[in-house]
Amino acid sequence: MLSTAEKSLVESYKDVFKHVVTNCIDITRPTLIITDEGSAAHKIAPMLAYGYSLVMPEAQLYEQGIKKGYMHANPIIEKRLRLLKEGNIILCVSDKLGRLGHIKSFRTFCKRNNHIFFSATRLGKVSTAQFGQYMEALNVNYKRLHKAGEVYKRQLDRAPRIRVMTEIGTDLWFNCDKMNAVLNTGQYSSGQGGNMPVGEVYIPPSGSVSGRVVLDGSIKTLDGSKVLNEPIILTIKDSMVVNIDGPDAALMEDLFKKYEERAQFPERIRRVAQIGFGINPNAVMMGLPVLDQKTLGTAYLGIGSNYWFGGDNKTIFHGDFVFKNPLIFIDGKEFRQ
Repeated sequence: MLSTAEKSLVESYKDVFKHVVTNCIDITRPTLIITDEGSAAHKIAPMLAYGYSLVMPEAQLYEQGIKKGYMHANPIIEKRLRLLKEGNIILCVSDKLGRLGHIKSFRTFCKRNNHIFFSATRLGKVSTAQFGQYMEALNVNYKRLHKAGEVYKRQLDRAPRIRVMTEIGTDLWFNCDKMNAVLNTGQYSSGQGGNMPVGEVYIPPSGSVSGRVVLDGSIKTLDGSKVLNEPIILTIKDSMVVNIDGPDAALMEDLFKKYEERAQFPERIRRVAQIGFGINPNAVMMGLPVLDQKTLGTAYLGIGSNYWFGGDNKTIFHGDFVFKNPLIFIDGKEFRQ
Protein backbone atom coordinates (compact mmCIF):
# COMPACT_ATOMS: atom_id res chain seq x y z
CA MET A 1 0.00 0.00 0.00
CA LEU A 2 1.29 3.45 -0.90
CA SER A 3 1.72 6.11 1.73
CA THR A 4 0.04 9.50 1.51
CA ALA A 5 3.38 11.06 0.58
CA GLU A 6 3.99 8.48 -2.17
CA LYS A 7 0.53 9.02 -3.61
CA SER A 8 1.08 12.77 -3.52
CA LEU A 9 4.35 12.39 -5.41
CA VAL A 10 2.68 10.27 -8.09
CA GLU A 11 -0.18 12.74 -8.41
CA SER A 12 2.34 15.52 -9.08
CA TYR A 13 3.26 13.64 -12.27
CA LYS A 14 -0.32 13.15 -13.44
CA ASP A 15 0.29 15.24 -16.57
CA VAL A 16 3.22 12.99 -17.52
CA PHE A 17 1.08 9.86 -17.23
CA LYS A 18 -1.56 11.59 -19.35
CA HIS A 19 1.15 12.46 -21.89
CA VAL A 20 2.23 8.79 -22.13
CA VAL A 21 -1.34 7.54 -22.52
CA THR A 22 -2.20 10.17 -25.14
CA ASN A 23 0.82 9.28 -27.27
CA CYS A 24 1.12 5.52 -26.79
CA ILE A 25 -1.99 3.84 -25.42
CA ASP A 26 -5.29 3.34 -27.24
CA ILE A 27 -7.77 4.08 -24.48
CA THR A 28 -10.66 2.75 -26.59
CA ARG A 29 -9.40 -0.76 -25.82
CA PRO A 30 -10.10 -2.46 -22.49
CA THR A 31 -7.01 -2.13 -20.28
CA LEU A 32 -5.51 -4.29 -17.55
CA ILE A 33 -2.84 -2.94 -15.22
CA ILE A 34 -0.83 -5.61 -13.38
CA THR A 35 1.56 -4.62 -10.61
CA ASP A 36 3.09 -5.83 -7.36
CA GLU A 37 3.07 -4.38 -3.86
CA GLY A 38 6.74 -3.37 -3.89
CA SER A 39 8.88 -3.29 -0.77
CA ALA A 40 9.74 -0.66 1.83
CA ALA A 41 12.26 1.35 -0.23
CA HIS A 42 11.26 0.08 -3.67
CA LYS A 43 7.74 1.27 -4.46
CA ILE A 44 8.16 2.30 -8.09
CA ALA A 45 5.99 -0.55 -9.41
CA PRO A 46 2.82 0.27 -7.41
CA MET A 47 3.51 4.00 -7.86
CA LEU A 48 3.51 3.59 -11.65
CA ALA A 49 0.35 1.48 -11.50
CA TYR A 50 -1.35 4.13 -9.38
CA GLY A 51 -0.27 6.85 -11.81
CA TYR A 52 -1.67 5.06 -14.85
CA SER A 53 -4.92 4.30 -13.02
CA LEU A 54 -5.34 8.03 -12.30
CA VAL A 55 -5.54 8.83 -16.01
CA MET A 56 -7.22 5.57 -17.07
CA PRO A 57 -10.00 5.20 -14.47
CA GLU A 58 -11.74 2.51 -16.53
CA ALA A 59 -8.69 0.23 -16.41
CA GLN A 60 -8.80 -2.84 -14.18
CA LEU A 61 -5.96 -2.88 -11.65
CA TYR A 62 -4.57 -6.13 -10.22
CA GLU A 63 -1.88 -6.24 -7.55
CA GLN A 64 0.06 -9.25 -6.31
CA GLY A 65 3.02 -10.00 -4.08
CA ILE A 66 6.55 -9.68 -5.45
CA LYS A 67 7.36 -12.62 -7.71
CA LYS A 68 10.66 -14.34 -8.41
CA GLY A 69 11.36 -15.99 -11.76
CA TYR A 70 10.33 -19.45 -10.59
CA MET A 71 7.08 -18.34 -8.90
CA HIS A 72 3.61 -18.36 -10.41
CA ALA A 73 1.52 -15.26 -10.88
CA ASN A 74 -1.48 -14.79 -8.62
CA PRO A 75 -4.19 -17.29 -9.72
CA ILE A 76 -6.68 -14.44 -10.10
CA ILE A 77 -4.36 -12.66 -12.55
CA GLU A 78 -3.68 -15.86 -14.45
CA LYS A 79 -7.41 -16.56 -14.74
CA ARG A 80 -8.17 -12.98 -15.77
CA LEU A 81 -5.63 -13.15 -18.59
CA ARG A 82 -6.93 -16.51 -19.74
CA LEU A 83 -10.51 -15.21 -19.98
CA LEU A 84 -9.64 -12.00 -21.84
CA LYS A 85 -11.34 -11.38 -25.15
CA GLU A 86 -9.14 -10.31 -28.04
CA GLY A 87 -7.70 -6.85 -28.45
CA ASN A 88 -6.89 -5.64 -24.94
CA ILE A 89 -4.13 -3.41 -23.59
CA ILE A 90 -2.03 -5.12 -20.91
CA LEU A 91 0.17 -2.84 -18.86
CA CYS A 92 2.57 -4.81 -16.64
CA VAL A 93 4.51 -2.70 -14.11
CA SER A 94 6.20 -5.01 -11.63
CA ASP A 95 9.45 -6.69 -10.74
CA LYS A 96 8.28 -9.89 -12.45
CA LEU A 97 4.90 -11.04 -13.65
CA GLY A 98 5.48 -14.65 -12.64
CA ARG A 99 4.72 -17.86 -14.48
CA LEU A 100 1.30 -18.16 -16.08
CA GLY A 101 0.63 -21.88 -16.15
CA HIS A 102 -0.77 -22.76 -19.57
CA ILE A 103 0.56 -19.46 -20.97
CA LYS A 104 4.18 -20.43 -21.55
CA SER A 105 5.12 -17.27 -23.44
CA PHE A 106 3.50 -13.96 -22.54
CA ARG A 107 4.60 -12.44 -25.87
CA THR A 108 3.14 -15.33 -27.87
CA PHE A 109 -0.07 -15.12 -25.84
CA CYS A 110 -0.42 -11.41 -26.71
CA LYS A 111 0.36 -12.02 -30.37
CA ARG A 112 -2.21 -14.80 -30.74
CA ASN A 113 -4.91 -12.77 -29.02
CA ASN A 114 -4.16 -9.38 -30.62
CA HIS A 115 -3.35 -7.78 -27.29
CA ILE A 116 -0.96 -4.84 -27.07
CA PHE A 117 1.36 -4.96 -24.08
CA PHE A 118 3.53 -2.41 -22.32
CA SER A 119 5.96 -3.76 -19.77
CA ALA A 120 8.09 -2.15 -17.09
CA THR A 121 9.72 -5.03 -15.25
CA ARG A 122 12.69 -5.70 -12.96
CA LEU A 123 11.71 -2.75 -10.81
CA GLY A 124 12.43 -4.48 -7.50
CA LYS A 125 15.96 -3.07 -7.24
CA VAL A 126 15.00 0.50 -8.12
CA SER A 127 14.59 2.77 -5.12
CA THR A 128 11.58 4.98 -4.63
CA ALA A 129 14.01 7.93 -4.63
CA GLN A 130 14.64 7.28 -8.34
CA PHE A 131 10.99 7.73 -9.28
CA GLY A 132 11.60 11.21 -10.68
CA GLN A 133 14.35 9.97 -13.00
CA TYR A 134 12.07 7.22 -14.26
CA MET A 135 9.24 9.66 -14.92
CA GLU A 136 11.56 12.04 -16.77
CA ALA A 137 12.33 9.26 -19.26
CA LEU A 138 8.58 8.88 -19.86
CA ASN A 139 8.15 12.62 -20.37
CA VAL A 140 9.72 12.62 -23.83
CA ASN A 141 8.59 14.15 -27.10
CA TYR A 142 7.19 10.97 -28.66
CA LYS A 143 6.74 12.34 -32.17
CA ARG A 144 10.32 13.59 -32.28
CA LEU A 145 11.58 10.34 -30.77
CA HIS A 146 9.76 8.26 -33.36
CA LYS A 147 11.10 10.40 -36.19
CA ALA A 148 14.67 9.99 -34.93
CA GLY A 149 14.15 6.25 -34.51
CA GLU A 150 12.91 5.86 -38.06
CA VAL A 151 16.19 7.31 -39.32
CA TYR A 152 18.09 4.62 -37.40
CA LYS A 153 15.75 1.88 -38.57
CA ARG A 154 16.02 2.79 -42.26
CA GLN A 155 19.81 2.71 -42.05
CA LEU A 156 19.93 -0.59 -40.17
CA ASP A 157 17.33 -2.28 -42.40
CA ARG A 158 19.46 -1.78 -45.48
CA ALA A 159 22.83 -2.45 -43.85
CA PRO A 160 24.52 -5.73 -44.82
CA ARG A 161 27.08 -5.21 -42.08
CA ILE A 162 27.61 -2.82 -39.19
CA ARG A 163 30.82 -1.85 -37.49
CA VAL A 164 30.56 -0.38 -33.99
CA MET A 165 33.55 1.24 -32.31
CA THR A 166 34.31 3.30 -29.21
CA GLU A 167 37.31 5.36 -28.19
CA ILE A 168 38.05 3.01 -25.29
CA GLY A 169 38.41 -0.09 -27.46
CA THR A 170 35.15 -1.52 -28.77
CA ASP A 171 35.53 -2.80 -32.33
CA LEU A 172 32.66 -5.06 -33.33
CA TRP A 173 31.73 -6.40 -36.76
CA PHE A 174 28.05 -7.32 -36.93
CA ASN A 175 26.52 -9.01 -39.99
CA CYS A 176 22.82 -8.24 -40.38
CA ASP A 177 22.13 -8.60 -44.10
CA LYS A 178 18.39 -8.80 -44.89
CA MET A 179 17.39 -8.49 -41.23
CA ASN A 180 14.79 -5.98 -40.06
CA ALA A 181 15.47 -3.60 -37.20
CA VAL A 182 12.94 -3.17 -34.40
CA LEU A 183 11.92 0.34 -33.39
CA ASN A 184 10.62 0.82 -29.86
CA THR A 185 8.97 4.22 -29.57
CA GLY A 186 5.62 3.15 -28.11
CA GLN A 187 3.78 2.76 -31.42
CA TYR A 188 2.48 -0.81 -31.42
CA SER A 189 -0.09 -2.62 -33.53
CA SER A 190 -2.32 -5.49 -32.38
CA GLY A 191 -0.29 -8.43 -31.14
CA GLN A 192 2.79 -6.32 -30.48
CA GLY A 193 4.32 -4.62 -27.49
CA GLY A 194 7.46 -3.55 -25.72
CA ASN A 195 8.84 -2.05 -22.60
CA MET A 196 8.46 1.39 -21.09
CA PRO A 197 10.08 3.87 -21.08
CA VAL A 198 10.62 3.65 -24.82
CA GLY A 199 13.53 4.77 -26.96
CA GLU A 200 15.65 2.12 -28.67
CA VAL A 201 16.36 0.61 -32.07
CA TYR A 202 17.86 -2.88 -32.35
CA ILE A 203 18.56 -5.60 -34.87
CA PRO A 204 19.49 -9.31 -34.69
CA PRO A 205 22.43 -10.76 -36.64
CA SER A 206 22.02 -12.75 -39.83
CA GLY A 207 25.59 -14.06 -39.85
CA SER A 208 28.81 -13.91 -37.92
CA VAL A 209 29.52 -11.38 -35.18
CA SER A 210 33.14 -10.88 -34.17
CA GLY A 211 35.44 -8.48 -32.38
CA ARG A 212 35.37 -7.06 -28.90
CA VAL A 213 33.05 -4.90 -26.86
CA VAL A 214 34.28 -2.78 -23.96
CA LEU A 215 31.34 -2.44 -21.57
CA ASP A 216 31.45 0.78 -19.56
CA GLY A 217 27.75 1.25 -18.89
CA SER A 218 25.81 -1.45 -17.07
CA ILE A 219 25.45 -5.22 -17.06
CA LYS A 220 22.86 -7.75 -16.08
CA THR A 221 23.76 -9.85 -13.04
CA LEU A 222 22.15 -12.59 -10.98
CA ASP A 223 21.02 -9.92 -8.50
CA GLY A 224 19.61 -7.56 -11.09
CA SER A 225 21.85 -5.01 -12.77
CA LYS A 226 25.01 -3.08 -11.99
CA VAL A 227 26.42 0.22 -13.22
CA LEU A 228 30.09 -0.44 -13.97
CA ASN A 229 32.90 1.47 -12.28
CA GLU A 230 35.54 -0.30 -14.36
CA PRO A 231 35.12 -1.66 -17.91
CA ILE A 232 34.49 -5.29 -18.83
CA ILE A 233 35.96 -6.52 -22.11
CA LEU A 234 34.05 -9.14 -24.11
CA THR A 235 35.83 -11.07 -26.84
CA ILE A 236 33.43 -12.38 -29.47
CA LYS A 237 34.21 -14.99 -32.09
CA ASP A 238 31.74 -16.66 -34.46
CA SER A 239 28.88 -14.88 -32.65
CA MET A 240 29.85 -16.34 -29.26
CA VAL A 241 31.24 -14.63 -26.17
CA VAL A 242 34.48 -16.57 -25.76
CA ASN A 243 36.24 -14.48 -23.11
CA ILE A 244 35.37 -11.97 -20.40
CA ASP A 245 37.96 -9.72 -18.71
CA GLY A 246 37.71 -7.02 -16.07
CA PRO A 247 37.15 -6.51 -12.34
CA ASP A 248 33.49 -7.49 -12.57
CA ALA A 249 33.96 -10.29 -15.11
CA ALA A 250 33.00 -12.88 -12.49
CA LEU A 251 29.51 -11.38 -12.27
CA MET A 252 28.91 -12.12 -15.94
CA GLU A 253 30.51 -15.56 -15.72
CA ASP A 254 28.28 -16.46 -12.79
CA LEU A 255 25.23 -15.25 -14.72
CA PHE A 256 26.05 -17.27 -17.83
CA LYS A 257 26.97 -20.41 -15.87
CA LYS A 258 23.74 -20.28 -13.87
CA TYR A 259 21.66 -20.30 -17.03
CA GLU A 260 23.90 -22.85 -18.77
CA GLU A 261 23.24 -25.24 -15.89
CA ARG A 262 19.50 -24.89 -16.42
CA ALA A 263 19.38 -24.76 -20.22
CA GLN A 264 18.51 -27.69 -22.46
CA PHE A 265 21.00 -26.28 -24.96
CA PRO A 266 23.67 -24.51 -22.86
CA GLU A 267 25.69 -23.61 -25.96
CA ARG A 268 23.02 -21.05 -26.87
CA ILE A 269 23.38 -18.94 -23.73
CA ARG A 270 26.47 -16.92 -24.76
CA ARG A 271 25.41 -16.33 -28.34
CA VAL A 272 25.08 -12.74 -29.52
CA ALA A 273 21.40 -11.87 -29.97
CA GLN A 274 21.36 -8.25 -31.11
CA ILE A 275 22.96 -4.86 -31.26
CA GLY A 276 20.85 -1.96 -30.05
CA PHE A 277 21.08 1.80 -29.72
CA GLY A 278 19.48 4.12 -27.17
CA ILE A 279 17.68 7.18 -28.53
CA ASN A 280 15.76 8.59 -25.53
CA PRO A 281 17.28 11.99 -24.61
CA ASN A 282 15.52 12.03 -21.22
CA ALA A 283 16.74 8.64 -20.00
CA VAL A 284 19.72 8.33 -17.67
CA MET A 285 21.79 5.32 -16.69
CA MET A 286 20.85 4.08 -13.24
CA GLY A 287 21.39 0.32 -13.22
CA LEU A 288 17.97 -0.49 -14.62
CA PRO A 289 18.13 -2.14 -18.07
CA VAL A 290 14.79 -0.73 -19.18
CA LEU A 291 16.32 2.74 -18.79
CA ASP A 292 20.03 2.15 -19.37
CA GLN A 293 19.60 0.73 -22.86
CA LYS A 294 17.31 3.62 -23.87
CA THR A 295 19.76 6.35 -22.90
CA LEU A 296 20.78 8.53 -25.83
CA GLY A 297 24.46 8.04 -26.67
CA THR A 298 24.62 4.40 -25.60
CA ALA A 299 24.57 1.05 -27.35
CA TYR A 300 24.02 -2.40 -25.96
CA LEU A 301 24.89 -5.94 -26.88
CA GLY A 302 22.07 -8.42 -26.38
CA ILE A 303 23.15 -11.96 -25.56
CA GLY A 304 21.03 -15.10 -25.56
CA SER A 305 17.54 -15.53 -27.00
CA ASN A 306 16.37 -13.46 -29.97
CA TYR A 307 13.71 -15.58 -31.66
CA TRP A 308 10.86 -13.22 -30.74
CA PHE A 309 12.29 -10.35 -32.81
CA GLY A 310 13.49 -12.16 -35.91
CA GLY A 311 16.55 -14.12 -34.78
CA ASP A 312 17.10 -17.86 -34.73
CA ASN A 313 18.41 -18.42 -31.21
CA LYS A 314 15.81 -19.70 -28.75
CA THR A 315 16.90 -20.19 -25.16
CA ILE A 316 15.90 -19.40 -21.58
CA PHE A 317 18.25 -16.43 -21.22
CA HIS A 318 18.39 -12.91 -22.59
CA GLY A 319 20.57 -10.12 -21.20
CA ASP A 320 21.51 -6.65 -22.41
CA PHE A 321 24.95 -5.17 -21.71
CA VAL A 322 25.41 -1.44 -22.17
CA PHE A 323 28.34 0.65 -23.37
CA LYS A 324 28.70 4.37 -24.04
CA ASN A 325 29.51 6.64 -26.97
CA PRO A 326 29.29 4.21 -29.91
CA LEU A 327 30.53 5.15 -33.36
CA ILE A 328 28.41 3.39 -35.98
CA PHE A 329 29.71 2.61 -39.46
CA ILE A 330 27.47 1.37 -42.28
CA ASP A 331 29.05 0.54 -45.63
CA GLY A 332 32.24 2.12 -44.34
CA LYS A 333 30.59 5.47 -43.62
CA GLU A 334 29.95 6.80 -40.15
CA PHE A 335 26.25 7.04 -39.41
CA ARG A 336 25.17 10.20 -37.61
CA GLN A 337 21.62 10.99 -36.64
